[in-house]
Amino acid sequence: MTDHVSAPFRARTPAALLLIGTLAACGGGGGGGDSAPAPAPAPAPVQISSANSNTTAARGYETANALFDASSAASGQLKSATGGPRLDLVRFSLARLQALTTGQPGSFAGSGVASEKATSSESLQCPGGGSISVTATDQNDNGRADAGDAATIAFNACVAEGTTVGGSMMFEFLSFAGGAAADTSSVRATFTNLTVSAAGQTSSASGDMTLLATVSKVSPFTADVTLSGSRLALTEGGESRTLTGYSGRLLIDDTRRTYSYTVSGGVSGSGLPGSITLTTPTAISGPLAGDPTAGRLIVTGAANSQVSLTVIPPTGVVLALDANGDGTPESQQSLTWAQLEAL
Repeated sequence: MTDHVSAPFRARTPAALLLIGTLAACGGGGGGGDSAPAPAPAPAPVQISSANSNTTAARGYETANALFDASSAASGQLKSATGGPRLDLVRFSLARLQALTTGQPGSFAGSGVASEKATSSESLQCPGGGSISVTATDQNDNGRADAGDAATIAFNACVAEGTTVGGSMMFEFLSFAGGAAADTSSVRATFTNLTVSAAGQTSSASGDMTLLATVSKVSPFTADVTLSGSRLALTEGGESRTLTGYSGRLLIDDTRRTYSYTVSGGVSGSGLPGSITLTTPTAISGPLAGDPTAGRLIVTGAANSQVSLTVIPPTGVVLALDANGDGTPESQQSLTWAQLEAL
């Protein structure tokens, strides 16, 4: 995570400081986009078996990666083997949250009249075409981020470093506490067709996420982010999946160049014959810009059928199938990271 120094949160925030330097973490298509239709009810839980356990485990791990993949480049974007983008949604959001909240006191709004609500917008032309619009509201015009303040960032076919950014994200502040050593932000985020397009492929996110993030300002530079949400729709490589009732935690140590995360929640979508539930009894962890070196993810389906994914460094993972849900695996299989990604 290299975004611990960013632009301030303020109604007149320069969009260049807000986004350039982390822009490549997001992309795709045109501007804000229309809201998705009401979601269909989640399908019944899948019965995990020897026929589908490997692909079910892979879909579960891919979903976690779309939220947390800290093995990606420092910019916050992971290029897949085919050159397409993957979302690293939590770090992408954190970078923009830091850009909105880091700055000098009094820089949030400019009027200095505490009794007036200050709202202003700014637009920036992107290096490769398109633009970014930032609209921020300081409810009490006190020059600081407070509960009730909000900001919307709209990516209007913004092109930079070979990536096209579309859609929008909005932050509603629940609280903010700035200090000499660290800042702590609590926000409710809404993503509206937030898209990443590169090398002919597109990833996207729509839905809600509440984050509580503490980011250090002095060495060691760390970020501790807990999150939860009711529904988040994700697409990658033509596949779509939806997280429901989800939660997690991401820990980044940018000084030591390490990360770890946990995640839980329901998942349904393409590549899955029904719904599954994710849990991480052991955090997925490893070096930044590298494969995980530890962790365990469990995917649970109907009748407590399960497949677990255990990281075995340095080569890959072991998948263990408990099809009858009695707590004792009937079989296990070792896969390299390349084999897992190919499923």
